[in-house]
Amino acid sequence: MAQFFVYRAKDDQGKEFKGELLAPDKHAVAVHLREKGYYITEIIVSRRSIAMSVMEHFQSVSERSLSIFCQQFATLMDAGVNLVQSLSVILAQTSNLTLQSVLQDVYQSVQEGESLAQALNRHPSTFPRLMISMVEAAELGGVLDIVLQQLAEYFEKEYQLQEKIRAALVYPLFVLCLAGGAVTFIIMYVFPQFVNFYKDLRLELPAPTLQFINFMSNIRSNGAEYLGWLLAIVCGLYGAKQTVPGRQVWESLLFHLPLLGNIWRKNLIVRFSRMLSILLQGGVPLLLAVEAVRKMVDNLTMNKTLIAVENSLKAGWGLSVPLREQDFFTPVFMQMISVGEQTGNLDRVLGKVADAYERDVQHSLDCMNHLLEPVLITITAGIVGFLLIVIILPLFEVITDISRAL
Repeated sequence: MAQFFVYRAKDDQGKEFKGELLAPDKHAVAVHLREKGYYITEIIVSRRSIAMSVMEHFQSVSERSLSIFCQQFATLMDAGVNLVQSLSVILAQTSNLTLQSVLQDVYQSVQEGESLAQALNRHPSTFPRLMISMVEAAELGGVLDIVLQQLAEYFEKEYQLQEKIRAALVYPLFVLCLAGGAVTFIIMYVFPQFVNFYKDLRLELPAPTLQFINFMSNIRSNGAEYLGWLLAIVCGLYGAKQTVPGRQVWESLLFHLPLLGNIWRKNLIVRFSRMLSILLQGGVPLLLAVEAVRKMVDNLTMNKTLIAVENSLKAGWGLSVPLREQDFFTPVFMQMISVGEQTGNLDRVLGKVADAYERDVQHSLDCMNHLLEPVLITITAGIVGFLLIVIILPLFEVITDISRAL
């Protein structure tokens, strides 16, 4: 990746000056300055480059941004604008700061004679392997505008699918937050007032109320310790999840969750099918396409499955045969792949499979929301109702005693 370097140098007359230059490394800066006859005194990385590196690391580029980038690029290329000019136009119109800094480097690299695929490959955290592989194949085949249009459609579909999943999770999270807020309000503000009221009346509290008061007193007394233990457990689980065995356990739990596990699996099948379809449509050989997909899928279970598929392909088998030996994919999916291979339309079949499973994921998300809605409301009502009963129970006993006395 090219960086901005600040340099200090002297000319033949000994006059000192400084400037800034975009180059791959310090050596390239030194060569450039010596060719002009300057004597170098200092070369350091510019603060601008440090900021760009930090920005690229922490601020990601969404599928939506990549879709717009590919769409603009395809339109310009189709209109006959050359590669360098197209990048210059897009660079001037890009509002995403991370993408803008990356495109500046891509533009500079292409100007220096690199291919577009080589320039994109300098930024693997921004441009996915699928995009780089397809651009590389498109440049060889001279169909860059067509492939960029396909990539724009792919990134748009990926963005829409992830947005649907996020939108489906909004309602359950909202209900849980609302329930948590209601419970916290009752415990922190309502309950203490009733406790003080009962103390003033010197009432003999019933067992459920007394146990709950003792429980809350214990929480207040040892709250810092319990919070520390909770944070330690959360950090420990998070650390374990970053290890290979921990991720395997986590993924296994996800896949075996009722309803949600099935949605998770189908979502991965959608991504696999769509990525493999677009790579094959772009002219990438099957083995290289499967390898590229494996490097992009952040799931150990699917990764292990695709390694086995790669080995089988190297041994001369088709795609459907190794897939049947794996437990990850559904029987319907494997049957569709077999039909695609037999008819010679594997790329088109994979695209249709991705669309079908995407609709299935959406339907499953809708069903999950319909099921969760009454469950969450019942649980919330049960918790709030229990707390209110515990709070008001002493009053019922007082009213009962008064009624008996009368």
